[in-house]
Amino acid sequence: MCQFLKVTILSNTVSSGAGLAGLFITSFLLANPWNTPVFVGFSLWLGVALIWLSVVDLRRFEIPDGAVWMLVSGGVAYHFQFGWPQAGQFVLEGSATFLLMFVFSVIANWWMQKTALGFGDVKLLGAVAIWVGLVGVSSAIFLASVAGILYALAMRALRGQAFGGAIPFGPFIALGVWTVWLFGPVL
Repeated sequence: MCQFLKVTILSNTVSSGAGLAGLFITSFLLANPWNTPVFVGFSLWLGVALIWLSVVDLRRFEIPDGAVWMLVSGGVAYHFQFGWPQAGQFVLEGSATFLLMFVFSVIANWWMQKTALGFGDVKLLGAVAIWVGLVGVSSAIFLASVAGILYALAMRALRGQAFGGAIPFGPFIALGVWTVWLFGPVL
């Protein structure tokens, strides 16, 4: 691989990560200035996982398993501080979300005869449901879908033609989850 291409890829990765980190930090500072240190710590955990998976998904159309497990473990630990019943409820909601999204993905992929929702996105939605619950994840999916549509429209406007390529959905899910985590569900 030529040196120019390596520098371009590295530059794009760093700028994507820095942009996402800036967005996450700014929104975090604007939300609830009275947050406890425990909430801040767990929010940083969530933010790091979301930034990591967003950068990887933008580069490779892949959600890293490590980021998913980071989300699962962090979500369980966050809710465990309020007792096992709450942690168990959110684990069940995450499991239900995973199963629902898996069935939806299989049906959508069969219906469209192409990948409509990848398995990484299915795992991601199950994991983040442990953080924000069923209502929160439905809001995150709504926000992610709106952001994805706006992105596709912007690409169409910039290119002057219909945007027919694949779109990595992980960064949009991450943005939706981060918004719901800080500001609550919108639905």
